[in-house]
Amino acid sequence: VRMARKSAGQLKLSVNGSTLNVTIAAAARIQVFDMQGNMVMNHLESAAGNHQVSLESLNRGNYVVRVKTVKAAQTARISLR
Repeated sequence: VRMARKSAGQLKLSVNGSTLNVTIAAAARIQVFDMQGNMVMNHLESAAGNHQVSLESLNRGNYVVRVKTVKAAQTARISLR
């Protein structure tokens, strides 16, 4: 898995193996898209804090992760190997 650690104010994203680590300051929607733009995962976290989202159900390849809260949004490209 490859992804540079990203942070934008209230959001932090990182990947460790097949786990997406997300730190949020408020409730957030976490969406994962394949490179054709199809949503392959849609996850809602209802509380602030550190959260882990399993990516084990996804095939190897490149994906785009979008995390949206009421006040912020962040998009990052990840590569699962």
